[in-house]
Amino acid sequence: MMRFSPKTGRKPSHAAPDFCLVLYQDSLIELGTEQHYQLEQPDSAECIAQAARRLLPAADKKRKIALYLPTREFVATHAHLPGVGAEQLPDALQLQLPMLLPGVQQPLLLSLPAMVQEDGEYLALWLAAQRAESLYQAFAKHKLNLLYLLPRPLAAIPHDSTQKQDTQWIHDEDAQLITRLLWQNDGLNKWLPIWRQDYVQAPLREQFEHEFEPLPETTHWNMLQHQEDWIKRTPPDASVYAYAIIPPAAKQQQQQNRQRRQRWAVLTMLALLLTGALAGGGWLAWEQHKTKAYLAQLQQQTRETRRLRNAVFTIEEDLGPILNFPEQNVIILLQKLNGLIPTDSWLNRFKIEGGVIELEGYSPHPTDLLEAFTNDPLFEDVAFNRPTSTRSNTGNAEQFGIEIHLKDIDVKAYLEQYFPHEDE
Repeated sequence: MMRFSPKTGRKPSHAAPDFCLVLYQDSLIELGTEQHYQLEQPDSAECIAQAARRLLPAADKKRKIALYLPTREFVATHAHLPGVGAEQLPDALQLQLPMLLPGVQQPLLLSLPAMVQEDGEYLALWLAAQRAESLYQAFAKHKLNLLYLLPRPLAAIPHDSTQKQDTQWIHDEDAQLITRLLWQNDGLNKWLPIWRQDYVQAPLREQFEHEFEPLPETTHWNMLQHQEDWIKRTPPDASVYAYAIIPPAAKQQQQQNRQRRQRWAVLTMLALLLTGALAGGGWLAWEQHKTKAYLAQLQQQTRETRRLRNAVFTIEEDLGPILNFPEQNVIILLQKLNGLIPTDSWLNRFKIEGGVIELEGYSPHPTDLLEAFTNDPLFEDVAFNRPTSTRSNTGNAEQFGIEIHLKDIDVKAYLEQYFPHEDE
């Protein structure tokens, strides 16, 4: 269950697009027009871009497009970051990504409204960077400007949701996933998806339903269960674009456009300066003043960039002890030991601390067991820590004690690096 608790209303982070497209099952739908197009390959970026071009024959690269994708393409994470400033939030969450989504190797793009929460609790949405890039390039190939990517349920937020006391309950489902969310004060308050194969199981279904209880008596769910429900929808409220993910290539294009406009502004000013020099000293002085103001603005932007870089460095230092803590994955270790210990052997004691495992148990062949641990690449410095012995009630099994060191787990080096004066 993901929860997000906005404290105050906010203005949209991005301007509303010119077109809103929703991907539902094997159809691409343009909101507000009841136009839709059937897709042969709903997951293909090229197929989606071709359908978008057919739905938007008059669109060009200057007109912005928002594409709402199924919830299954996004991952939601919850983070507790008290005291972190709004400008530092994205960098702080990116640094925590290995802990929020362990095992994820591919680059992810972050959706997070730039607004500090009083309780430090944040709900972030992530999308694979490769997916965003492939969609943007496919749209660009057909001369379309794909600027925003969002989860489909957010497209159901109506225009009249801008008042703070207004609450919207959204239920979106397709053949694979059911998603419910609470939209309140122009922000996500609750977010809960569940796979359909899990929903048919009574315990999981009851837990899913219980997360939204108790509901007010006046609660009205906006139910979107079929293609016809989306065909009738109009574009959503502009506040949802605070959660929009902009593909990196689109950001780069925006930056290039800004730089191009700045260059034209500089050239225009230079031309005006020349004209002022010809027309008189008063006009020249005015243009020089504007040029100095522009240069001062550029210097301020440089100082702001330097400040943000220093802030990121400070966050990395503060989170270093957490990100680099020597992790001992107990579940993987237990699975490994279960595979190495034969069925005629058993353990009666297991201890792991500081990268060292201590085992005690019984086995008819403890030497073979020691050799199996020694040959496993996960372990090193494997040795008996006590003599083997036999007991009358264990048959031919011998009692053994083995000490194992985990590779790449150096707690001593970690403590010396981050806590060098703890013992002084």
